[in-house]
Amino acid sequence: MPARPTIRTYLTPQPIAAGQTLAVRFTLESTEQTKVDYIDVVLVGTESRYKRTVTTGKSSHRTFHKRTAVQLGARLPAMLLEKGTTEHHVQFAIPADAPPSFRSALSHIQYSLSVRVSIPWWPDAHATYDVIVVPPSHARLGPRPLLVTSNADESRGKDPIIELSTNAGVLVPGAAFDASVALSGIGDRRIDRVTLALVAVEQANVSSSAGPLEVDRREWIVAQSAPADGASTSVRAVVPPEVVRTFSTPFISVTHALEVKAVVSWGSDLVLRTPVTVVDVEAPSLATEAPTVGRARHREVWLSAGEHLRQLGVSDAAVHLDRCEARFRVGSIAAVVREETHASLGPCIVTELSHRDLGLELRVAERAWTDFGGKIPALSAPFRKRFSCAIRDPNQATSLLDASVQETLMLFDEVGVSDQGVVALRKGGVYQPTSLQRALMLVHGLAQRLDNAVRRVAPPAMFEAHVDRWRSFAEEHAEALRPGDLAVSGWSVRGHELSIVHAFEGPKPVYTTIRATIARRGTDAEDGAMLSRATNATVVVHEGTVAMRIPLALDPGACAEPADRLAVALSALLTGASGAYR
Repeated sequence: MPARPTIRTYLTPQPIAAGQTLAVRFTLESTEQTKVDYIDVVLVGTESRYKRTVTTGKSSHRTFHKRTAVQLGARLPAMLLEKGTTEHHVQFAIPADAPPSFRSALSHIQYSLSVRVSIPWWPDAHATYDVIVVPPSHARLGPRPLLVTSNADESRGKDPIIELSTNAGVLVPGAAFDASVALSGIGDRRIDRVTLALVAVEQANVSSSAGPLEVDRREWIVAQSAPADGASTSVRAVVPPEVVRTFSTPFISVTHALEVKAVVSWGSDLVLRTPVTVVDVEAPSLATEAPTVGRARHREVWLSAGEHLRQLGVSDAAVHLDRCEARFRVGSIAAVVREETHASLGPCIVTELSHRDLGLELRVAERAWTDFGGKIPALSAPFRKRFSCAIRDPNQATSLLDASVQETLMLFDEVGVSDQGVVALRKGGVYQPTSLQRALMLVHGLAQRLDNAVRRVAPPAMFEAHVDRWRSFAEEHAEALRPGDLAVSGWSVRGHELSIVHAFEGPKPVYTTIRATIARRGTDAEDGAMLSRATNATVVVHEGTVAMRIPLALDPGACAEPADRLAVALSALLTGASGAYR
């Protein structure tokens, strides 16, 4: 009488990776001699994915997309099983594109191996076993550091920024990786903790009423409280060996992301997500360390300022990393570019361009709604609309603020112009090297245009015919000549340093003063009276400043004799050689 044999199956390897060969060894233990028609060994892989829920009356059921992903089989021919145990072998080559085993609330990928022993005129022997298929291992991968940020712009805005870097963009189950996290611009938000998570999400590749589904989450604590603004916090994490791998099938895709979350009390959490890949690698290779983030990365951006300026032809640039500042010169213009954070504007790039005093009594500022004047017709309409402009002689305005200077100033968000230079601001601080490069190019271009404009500032109209004499006089006797009002400083007469300053009523010069500076004596009225008698002119002394008024000197030669008289009188006053001070 035949007997159904007992089936025992052994699989090698298990689990098995797609692309490998599955060796099946099974034994048949029979208590009687039994004739067998055939033995079928079948490996089947099926996949199902939720489609939608169908409701009929008061009942509902879920419907699924279904397919057979893998179907392999082998048939052993008829044989006579002797009493006892016999051993049999079958091999299956698993396709390289076979999907891995997977189960979620919406999907199911499973493999089963069945062994059926067909016994004529007798119940067949049958056994079924689960087979675990995993994604194939990849060859050796080089280090692929990862650096991501929540800020997509070149410059920084007022919103908080999260930065994340890792020494591996491909994560390997069972292996460690290093990550660095930095938070900037948090403001008054209260951060309870900062976490790093590896998140797996299932997404349908076929029609489905269900959206993306989070199928796995592994979390590590980065900080138990709020880190310092811009400070980099590092963590070493180990990817659990059992974590689901990244894969895709015709029905679903399982993708991974690293998620940084700053948990905010009484507010919305700050979250940054970036995709990563989780796969098995035969010989993983990690970078030595994660790229810098936060203040350290910001310093590296500013470190590039020197190279950017050298490309613009600047050879004397000085970059101060601690202050996020660059200093350089363009002709007669001293430029300072620094990054500052304003309470209302957030991070900004502030530019200061300084030059010699022009003597124009110039003031350009952003126009307020209360400013009704200050519109000089010679300036462009957009410039007049945005800025209020005050200057002693409107005819001198365009000699400094020509079309190129006006157009460049309009590129800044806030601007102030005076006789000593320009202060300009652009909202959004430096974030990427390209943003710093653009800012430096803009500042360098403005400095070049301003340098050219300073050299051609027009003198007051009444002095136009005599301007060459004033320039020659300044070169021969003095240290500096202000082009806008032809004031002279640094003129040495009998050991006294004098200056020539013209007084104006509106755009018209009305008289000239010769000035000197002495130590404060506390006797201004007496000193003024003594000097007036000695020079036969009106002399006023106020807190160490001596000013002698003379008729308007259109030619510098007219100042020589009065200046000599003032110098002699000053010597007498200070040495006590005559008068009441003897």
